[in-house]
Amino acid sequence: MKAPRSPPSLRIFRAAIQLKSTNVSRKLATAITSITAPSYLSLPPPGPPAPVVTSFGAEYNDNLFRYTSGRWLYNESQQMAQRYIKFDVAALYRVIASNPIAGPDHLMTSSEVATMDFVRHNLGIPVPNILAWSSHAHNNAVGAEYIIMESAPGVQLSTVWHTMDSKQKKNVVNSLVALEQNMLNAKFAQYGSLYYKDDIPESKRAPQLFTHGSRRFGSEDKFCIGPIAHRNFYEDERASMNLDRGPWSSPGDYLRSLALREEAWISRFAKPNIHDDPFRSVSGPQLQEEHLRCLEQYRSIIPALVPTARKVLASNLWHPDLNPGNVFVSDDEERRVVSIIDWQGCWAGPAYLQMTSPSFLACDSFGLPSGLECPKLPSGYDLMSLDTKALMREDHKAQMLYKLYEIKQLYPYRISNRETRTMPVRAAGRTWKDGILPLRLALLDVFSQWPELSRGDEPCPLRFTREEVQELKRQRDRYVDWHDFLDDMRTTFGMRLYGWVSPHEYPSKRALLEGTRSRLPVALTSQLEAILPQDWWPFRDTVPLPSAPEARA
Repeated sequence: MKAPRSPPSLRIFRAAIQLKSTNVSRKLATAITSITAPSYLSLPPPGPPAPVVTSFGAEYNDNLFRYTSGRWLYNESQQMAQRYIKFDVAALYRVIASNPIAGPDHLMTSSEVATMDFVRHNLGIPVPNILAWSSHAHNNAVGAEYIIMESAPGVQLSTVWHTMDSKQKKNVVNSLVALEQNMLNAKFAQYGSLYYKDDIPESKRAPQLFTHGSRRFGSEDKFCIGPIAHRNFYEDERASMNLDRGPWSSPGDYLRSLALREEAWISRFAKPNIHDDPFRSVSGPQLQEEHLRCLEQYRSIIPALVPTARKVLASNLWHPDLNPGNVFVSDDEERRVVSIIDWQGCWAGPAYLQMTSPSFLACDSFGLPSGLECPKLPSGYDLMSLDTKALMREDHKAQMLYKLYEIKQLYPYRISNRETRTMPVRAAGRTWKDGILPLRLALLDVFSQWPELSRGDEPCPLRFTREEVQELKRQRDRYVDWHDFLDDMRTTFGMRLYGWVSPHEYPSKRALLEGTRSRLPVALTSQLEAILPQDWWPFRDTVPLPSAPEARA
């Protein structure tokens, strides 16, 4: 099954597909697979970490304080530092284990616990039962926030998906849709993260939990909607800034807060061309003035971005990361969803922005019909070779599976001009990381479709000259070609976001990367350097090494 050619935030509406860099990336993929890493690049397993002395004088392996579920092929020091928490091991043994990850103190943990409690006991969502937890590192004996929960039943979907037949995969989709429908039934009064009331000051709580006239789930005396706990509102210096983090009473207020957050941060702290993922890096200078101007333009069109149908504006909880590692299915022939884990960052937001398809249903979207029409095998299928037919059938099965989910779950929440309305929202909160071009292109799309978006005869506040439009289209084509190339690179090397790979794959993947670039054919690298940015090799560190992590007192 193929990954989509470009993620949603990069689908930049162009009339014709540019094939030049795609052909080069395929040549690169072929060249890479034919290279065998030299023996001197085979990395030995890491040596035993140095012992760590705790406050009780006992020695413990430093891996206890580190993230050990995976490794990163670039910027690993930064990723590890964000996930390093030194705690009192003896105290934790008395209570058990934590798996730290970057996020706001107290809010991230307390919201995750309350959300799991709410969906488990009120919405019938199968999540692990929480046995003990603390969101106050300074007030517990462990010295770190932690959640201790039961193991998820069943088997991880990522371990069996590739061996499942079509019927079993349909069972996964159908059982997931049923569970998500339960979540859509709970409609909250405002937009923000879910908490226990006792964990949030009264001044930061929404005045009521559920919207007027909607069905009640659980106790309003126990739960509340409070500030959003998503890490994007706390990254870098944002954690100490006075920002509007909700709860919000309207979608427009939330959309506006994204721009105001970035404007405040860019004005004070933005540094040019520093990225935590070279796959998203941008070429050329980053100008604060340009970012601030575009974010102001974005704020001027917010009313046109918000649809009018009440159903799609409902405040609903939605799992933020349904990758196959977070879904567990029954260990039998049925393969139905029996547990969902990792609810960090889950919040109650506008349904039309929340609802997306699970990553394991990603497919090649080329030729995928819209609406209720089902995918068909390509024309000329009967004339294809047996190998090509097999590939086409696999693509068709993947598209049919995605279509099943789309029709059952997403189609009832469809809105007109969805991409035009949602692209600016996705781009506005990430301009310094992704570059200003996605937001500028999204604004151009709003400008071109203004008559369909505006209410009445309101004039469009955006202005583009013919020369600006032509230049943006040229930049768009280069941008999409470059990111299509990077998608092919990531797929070729088999890695996830930020270069994540499983620990057992790390030595061989790292060895392959070390030897690949220097051994690529000269003709191929010349082509790459001619059509792509100067630093086209994306597997490199792009952020300064962090200082040594310290223990949390």
